[in-house]
Amino acid sequence: MLGGTQIVWMGLTSLEARLKTATARAIGPLASALYQEGRSIMAESVQICPHDTGYLRSTAHVAPPVVTGLAVMVQLSFGASYALAVHEILDNFHEPPTMAKYLEIPMLARMPFLAENVSRRMAAGYAI
Repeated sequence: MLGGTQIVWMGLTSLEARLKTATARAIGPLASALYQEGRSIMAESVQICPHDTGYLRSTAHVAPPVVTGLAVMVQLSFGASYALAVHEILDNFHEPPTMAKYLEIPMLARMPFLAENVSRRMAAGYAI
């Protein structure tokens, strides 16, 4: 009892059920929004990816979302066998605007805005 006022929690089970339902309904839109964001990041990455033959750029891939419980993963990758070396060797010359770290740079640039971008994408496409 607080200053003559009594607070009674009623319907906690109902609240818990509603929160579980809302969370379950949000997973699909979240996965879709993360996938869209991944595709957008990859589009930026391809623009700065070295392209001597064009093969490296052609192997750019954004995997469909993988949902495990409440976790959603979207993987961005380049499938060329030499992709990691081109990405990581900073001393190699790349004709501007191409560069090493061609996937990492766009990803890190987006990180401060990721939650906002995903939230905006979810709100634009789905009623939660």
